[in-house]
Amino acid sequence: MIKKKHNMSFHLNISFENIEVKGATINLKRFLYLNDKITAKIKNLCQYESYVNFAETLLNGMQISGEIQTVFNHKRFISSLKKFQSNHNSTWKGYFIYNDSHDHFIFKAPRFKKELLYFHK
Repeated sequence: MIKKKHNMSFHLNISFENIEVKGATINLKRFLYLNDKITAKIKNLCQYESYVNFAETLLNGMQISGEIQTVFNHKRFISSLKKFQSNHNSTWKGYFIYNDSHDHFIFKAPRFKKELLYFHK
């Protein structure tokens, strides 16, 4: 029996206007309303569109792009993405893919409705 790899890939971006960030680093957990596990898995996949205006850093967008060789609670992740877009009056674009030994789903922004992902053999 062939063991299938568990992985998730992300191709998401969002634009918003001038969210001020205190300090030099972004606290991804608080910024996207995530838990510790999800934050640890995606932090290296995140890129930010930012500029410095005097002593403050202002964000105008972000991307989550890349792949991880594990899976996490996709329902919790979707809840956080939806909360972020609602709180910042913006809309995610793109999708992410969830693969484990049983399920192969794609979740397309902005609704993130679960769709089966079919693979050609």
